[in-house]
Amino acid sequence: MILNHKKTLNYFIFWIFSTWIQTNQEQIELMETIPFTGNFFEIDQLGNFYLINSNTLVQYSPNLVKKQQYTNNFSGKVTHIDVNDPLRILLFYKDFNQVVFLDRALSLLGSPVDLDQLGFTNVALVCSSNSGGFWLFNNDTGQLVYLNKDLQVIYQSPDIRLLADGEISPSHMIERNQKVYLNLSHKGIFIFNQYGGFEVKLPVFSDYEIGVTGSTLQFIKEGSVNLYQLKTHQQNIIPLPKHLEIKDLEIYQNKIFIFSDNKLFIYKIIN
Repeated sequence: MILNHKKTLNYFIFWIFSTWIQTNQEQIELMETIPFTGNFFEIDQLGNFYLINSNTLVQYSPNLVKKQQYTNNFSGKVTHIDVNDPLRILLFYKDFNQVVFLDRALSLLGSPVDLDQLGFTNVALVCSSNSGGFWLFNNDTGQLVYLNKDLQVIYQSPDIRLLADGEISPSHMIERNQKVYLNLSHKGIFIFNQYGGFEVKLPVFSDYEIGVTGSTLQFIKEGSVNLYQLKTHQQNIIPLPKHLEIKDLEIYQNKIFIFSDNKLFIYKIIN
């Protein structure tokens, strides 16, 4: 197959960027195992746990004591939760194409947002923004779209299908430190600025969710947690127990929380 000049340049840049990565390995030690039933969970910056079980959100304290819960019987299952701002929790109901915001007491903040009524009928991903609105990925146009708190479209990215040289499969999206990180399976992780402008594609690949803490990008690949340093391009790899079928995973304060087989396994990262 003959590559055109653009693709040849892309592969050359990808090879140069990949050579920057230095890899180290770290180990983990099991601390505790706790019964845990649900679909997936998240941890906010205060250490609170949020467990999703179908259409119900249950909040736990950092020591896993149940605090409160929220149930919505009209919008189907919760497909995504964003707890980056514990005072403004985002829930996305993909089947009904709705977004709900909750306060720290898990009470509704305003009415549910019907994306169909806003003209976005094919939304793949949604994430919260520290600017007061939220981002969505529009499958029809291949764009990131930012809506402010008044549900007005303020920013849009370029067509990401052009940036990725073909069809894309967006699997996860978050905003951290005024940047949007979009995980495209088999394409890499694309980073955009706070206005939707494209900045860089990282040569790292994961079919799971991604996380960003400070300047560290976190993702799972081939049975290991990868900690990728965005500034130095160093990469620490933490092998995970092979016997666990990972349903969900979060990292918080030098600990790895793994949800598997209706149990929460808590591991300490050993430097």
